[in-house]
Amino acid sequence: MKYSTNGLKIGLALGAVALISSGAILAQQGKPAVFKVGVVTALSGDNAQGGATTKRGYDLWANKVNSQGGIVSDGKKYKVELVYYDDQSSGATAAAACERMLTEQKLDFILGPYASSATRACGPIVDKYKVPMITGSAENPAIWKDKYKFVFGTIPSVDIIGAAPIREIAKGNPKPQSMYIVGLDDPFAKAGADTFKKLAEQLGIKVLGLDIVPADADFTPVFSKAKQANADILAMATQPEQGIQMMKVVKQLRINAKAFVQHTAPGFADFTTALGKDAEGVIGATVWQPDIEYKFINAGAWKSSKEWFADYQKAYNRNTAEYTEAGCTAAGIVFEVAVKAARVKPGMNEADRIRLVGELEKVNIRTFYGPISFPTSGDNYHDNIKLQPLPFQIQNGRPVIVGAKSPDKTRLVYPTPAWDKR
Repeated sequence: MKYSTNGLKIGLALGAVALISSGAILAQQGKPAVFKVGVVTALSGDNAQGGATTKRGYDLWANKVNSQGGIVSDGKKYKVELVYYDDQSSGATAAAACERMLTEQKLDFILGPYASSATRACGPIVDKYKVPMITGSAENPAIWKDKYKFVFGTIPSVDIIGAAPIREIAKGNPKPQSMYIVGLDDPFAKAGADTFKKLAEQLGIKVLGLDIVPADADFTPVFSKAKQANADILAMATQPEQGIQMMKVVKQLRINAKAFVQHTAPGFADFTTALGKDAEGVIGATVWQPDIEYKFINAGAWKSSKEWFADYQKAYNRNTAEYTEAGCTAAGIVFEVAVKAARVKPGMNEADRIRLVGELEKVNIRTFYGPISFPTSGDNYHDNIKLQPLPFQIQNGRPVIVGAKSPDKTRLVYPTPAWDKR
């Protein structure tokens, strides 16, 4: 079965793992050489909405590179072919997909999964085959503590990002005294719930409860408990799809917390589209927004966030971009820079890929997405932690940065008005 989307040719292979090739297939005999890039991400299952964000970001990068003739290496340009495998929102399937594509395909490098569980499952495999992988999405700090030699990430871990909204709310008047936490039963969300708990305790905010629930659970019982607790802050560590469902239950039960926090759902356009006015006031965290601009950009085709966002809107007709999408595009830019520095060509051998990892470890660039470099020691091994986490709040139907670093000086609305007073 083949079809076209956004100018990309897509094919689905048989078997448990779906294979998708995007971009013109140029690596046939007699055709110009291309960098063949594997992508494992969630194209189906519970994380499909998040997986779609990675695909939009990666595809935007590949299309831009190819429109300009390709990646420059050793004085020549080589186009990019993205080869997608569906991890079906499963860590085990991600590992199988990663093993399969590295044994069946001649890949030069990999752009990593949406989910942290899938990224961590691929870590030992890419190290085994010595093929570098960079993820523009995964946030579980355990990935970087595992210290996989061939794994890199453009987004700081959730223990760094997830702290931003709690710190901002703690400045509120009256200061919040209590918190109730609900997290999904997946590695990323549990790490987020743990971040909320630790930070609350550091700030003198009493945690009245912490519940971990499956993604396919009925959320009504757990939020009924949260309502009875009557905490000032209701903090939810969740994925995009479940974040929407959680807020529907919160409204249905008329939970009137002073602040509603979610990581990561509110940054997605689907969140405000699905919830409408019921999304108002929800607080999240980001490391990038279209209105954040960086000076002295020296890498990538885009010289501003505005420029990238214009291409994004043209390609996808969406009015909000989430930082994961930008982070995935930035992951491609990082590979461009490293490939040029390593002077490697398509069809890399093991020595070439090891040299590419060496150049990735030397990366120190500024992109439309912000500064990027990768520590080579410590708990943030190979994770870009140069970005500054910022709190945002849904106001007037869109996420806007709030607090001292807000570009337009937007203030946090706190306490959140009760449901019957909105």
